[in-house]
Amino acid sequence: MLKLIIKGVQPYSQYEASLSKRGIKSACGPTAIATIINYYFPTDSKPPLWIRRWYTESKTGWFGLSAGRLARTLDRYGTSRKITKVQMWEYYMEEIDHQRPVAIKFDQWSTFNWFGNQFQYKYHWVTGIGYEIKENRRYLIVLDHGKNKNAKKRILFDKNSPVLTMIAFTPFADRLTD
Repeated sequence: MLKLIIKGVQPYSQYEASLSKRGIKSACGPTAIATIINYYFPTDSKPPLWIRRWYTESKTGWFGLSAGRLARTLDRYGTSRKITKVQMWEYYMEEIDHQRPVAIKFDQWSTFNWFGNQFQYKYHWVTGIGYEIKENRRYLIVLDHGKNKNAKKRILFDKNSPVLTMIAFTPFADRLTD
């Protein structure tokens, strides 16, 4: 068994956000941004305002946040890159090995996997903080930004890979300002 989890990643819940009910339901992407940025640039901001900042700055809509917008938001503070499906597991492990959390999007709709319930989520952003390989099965270890902000989930990678998009991020040294 091989297992690695990044320490010191503060979990947030999208339900903590200072937003309307409709806004809260679409705040998982901004919450992933808040989690990743806070890992590199710890903030004293209270979670409701911290998540709201990223909701506004990323221009999230009621339908959620696209991978492109999430990446463009992170690009203001470092370098982001979309990890291709072909090399996703290898790059994911590399990011985790280098102690860099990753934004992971589950999206049945834009990947044309409309039918079936075999995926962990239909449409949701989480933060990847670890991995595990056990009995030839590969697992993502993620922070789910749902109602239980301390929820670390172990998700079977191969089963979910058809609907995954990952955004890796490397920060600039001193870019964030409050």
